[in-house]
Amino acid sequence: EVVFKARRVCKRLWSLGSDIGLWEALLSEEASGLGEEFKKRLAVVQMDVQMYIREYRRVREVCKLSAMRWHKVHESGHARRGALRAQEGHAGAMLGARWLVVVCGFGNGIQNDVWAFDTTALDCAASGAGASLAWKRVPSAGLRPRAKYGHSMAAVGEATLACLGGVRYGGYRGDVGDLHWLHVEPNVEAGDGDGGDAEEVATHSLRARWERAAVDEPCDSRAYSSLNCITLGGVRHLFTLGGIHDGAATDSMQYLLISDDREESAWRTPEVSGQAPGPLFGHSAHWHERSSRLFVVGGSDGSDLLRDGNDFDCRSIHMVV
Repeated sequence: EVVFKARRVCKRLWSLGSDIGLWEALLSEEASGLGEEFKKRLAVVQMDVQMYIREYRRVREVCKLSAMRWHKVHESGHARRGALRAQEGHAGAMLGARWLVVVCGFGNGIQNDVWAFDTTALDCAASGAGASLAWKRVPSAGLRPRAKYGHSMAAVGEATLACLGGVRYGGYRGDVGDLHWLHVEPNVEAGDGDGGDAEEVATHSLRARWERAAVDEPCDSRAYSSLNCITLGGVRHLFTLGGIHDGAATDSMQYLLISDDREESAWRTPEVSGQAPGPLFGHSAHWHERSSRLFVVGGSDGSDLLRDGNDFDCRSIHMVV
């Protein structure tokens, strides 16, 4: 980084920054085996100065990943105020840059409730402000989905989540294709009026409202599938892939156009070419907006659904263009 800054203020150092030998030396000194990887690439690719600089920046960003650290917010499953119950098969998504919302799941029975965690409390706690790191049950109105687990969620707006599919019974039985919107808003409390600041809003709690999506044709029933909200040509779509259907893994791929007036169309199956990952469930999918690609990572194709770990392949990555 010092080299980058110096090049901006000194012409002599700017020319030094154009020296391929300098960047080769810097890259060769990098740790974590990246320097050796770079040397192997040099053997097959002729690189100019700009390519060296881009490669150096990439290596530096990758090295930053080694500095990540886990931090336990609180013990899971403790039956006390502020701790989420021990559960699995739930789904969650971030709303805006603050609230982590989790719905349904399998823990002490199959549930259909809504919980939220205020992530700003993490920064406050780190600064010593003594903020409460607590999960809060969110009161919800409207037509709730059936109690289920193994469903998937995606944020479709600043205050709306999509909740799709899941199973209703133990043993991964009773898969459904229901789609619900969950609208989440802060509980608004006016200020006390002193000082004329009556517009002050307390955002320490939320309220939610369920709405069943009105679609012409429902989605294929599925659980443990992936769900992404993607934007193509300025139009938002929900995109789902794979999951458990009728007791076995499926390769079903469907999308739904989301219009601003909430008049949803039918779920449709896209035309697909190339080598697909095949039937799978329990995978993850990640939308890369800049390249309009969906990265599908890992998952299982086991039909026994026992999750013994032997049939998982977490190394495979597929791209849907």
